[in-house]
Amino acid sequence: TDDPFQNAPVNLPHQVLGSPRPFSEYLSGVSTVQARTIDDVKNFLVTQCLYKSDIRRFGCLDHWQTPEEFEKSREGDCEDSALWAWRKLHEMGIQAHFVVGLCVHDDKKYISGHAWVMFFVDGKWRIFESMAKSLDKMVLSLGKARGIYYPMYSVDRDTKTFFYSGVRLATQRAHIDKMQIKAWG
Repeated sequence: TDDPFQNAPVNLPHQVLGSPRPFSEYLSGVSTVQARTIDDVKNFLVTQCLYKSDIRRFGCLDHWQTPEEFEKSREGDCEDSALWAWRKLHEMGIQAHFVVGLCVHDDKKYISGHAWVMFFVDGKWRIFESMAKSLDKMVLSLGKARGIYYPMYSVDRDTKTFFYSGVRLATQRAHIDKMQIKAWG
């Protein structure tokens, strides 16, 4: 299929998906940040949190913070803010998936690894871009996300995993459009 959001359930352990801990651990623990609406989640991320790469923050290529660690530091990269947003959407009773895949950057010169959230509201799936620098760019329809976001896998509230065709399509596009594929972050 040519739909990057086409998925199929697959049973993979968290380590294969890049996580150092079971995904259930990102949904548990004590949260100190109140978020009752999607706008509350967006406001916290835009006004109180900063991007900081794992190399700069932890001295390693990849470090997945728990939502509690992210709330305390208010610094992190895409999987840290996406895991936090994923948890908050679940706390509000919104069906959401934590997603890892590839993303085409604004200048369309390269594609890199990225994490985001997909959530279901008003009968439609949407993208929650936790790294957006402005409130109006944090939520996208799947129509607007096509050609930019290419999911590889996702995890739902019950920690069921899903595999997507997005990465295959992204690498084909990168080759055709002569984009560079960069590492995470």
